[in-house]
Amino acid sequence: MSTRELLTRLQRSDNELAMSLIYGRKNPPDLFGTQIAHDIIPILYEIFKKNQKKDTLNLVLRSNGGILEAPLPIVSLIREFFDNFSVYIPENAHSAATLLSLGANKIVMSPLSSLSPVDPQINLPNPEQKENQPILRFSVEDVAGYYKLLDKLQITDEKKVEALKFLTEKIHPALLGQIERVRTLIQVIADRIIKANSIDETRKALIIKKLTEDIPSHNYWISRAEAIEIGLPVEKADPETNQLLDALMAKYKLMLAEHEHEIVIDIPDGSATLERVYDRAFIETPNHRYSFQTKYVFHRNGKVDRSINEWRPKNED
Repeated sequence: MSTRELLTRLQRSDNELAMSLIYGRKNPPDLFGTQIAHDIIPILYEIFKKNQKKDTLNLVLRSNGGILEAPLPIVSLIREFFDNFSVYIPENAHSAATLLSLGANKIVMSPLSSLSPVDPQINLPNPEQKENQPILRFSVEDVAGYYKLLDKLQITDEKKVEALKFLTEKIHPALLGQIERVRTLIQVIADRIIKANSIDETRKALIIKKLTEDIPSHNYWISRAEAIEIGLPVEKADPETNQLLDALMAKYKLMLAEHEHEIVIDIPDGSATLERVYDRAFIETPNHRYSFQTKYVFHRNGKVDRSINEWRPKNED
């Protein structure tokens, strides 16, 4: 059964539109990594315009995350066309994908499903390392955790000034200000996304605090049981839906070449390079398919260039 046929089965009535938004997890991630971004909005708009008689969107979502500012306009566009919005999570919907899920009236999770905290990650050059050495990677909440540690240790104001000076030697003061603005932005985005649901203010505040502040690691996986405890509108997928989601993911993993655990590049004699096109993400309904395609140019010296990097309509294979 094709992915389009499987999506058709996810449309429980004539008033529903099933759509998949699947981002690849092919290794190595620095070469094949994908992320939710604003570039899908025009595609979603074109699809939604052609399905205005539907009142419910069932979105199958799988992603490690993406740009912080992208989920809000995506959810806003969905709400322009659909009164009801359900997210089906077959595996991971982390970071920005968790934010996107917060806009749904219903989040359907399987035993393999997971959400995550929504604290963005920051990458900085490591001042104590030489060129081309590992960079500093941390969450915006790590800086807040540093401030909280100072309060917890109950150190003097003078020592706090020294601690802040030490921090500014590692991170530029302007960046510290930007980090604080990002922390505020997360709260604003999460609040506006959740407003689409009938969740009371107290419960909404608890959800936002849990997802943005309380979980100490960005890599923490939130299971469906914990998501229910947090207060999210989560439902456990029934056996039929589990089977349907498993079948969809098996198809997409093949289409994304995730079964290729190692890249074997055999450049023909007499050629300096080898070109190969990979699908890295999919947007699909029973009547439409788009893939995010990248053309990689592999060189004999190990260098890799990209000559195509865009969403394209794609016929079913």
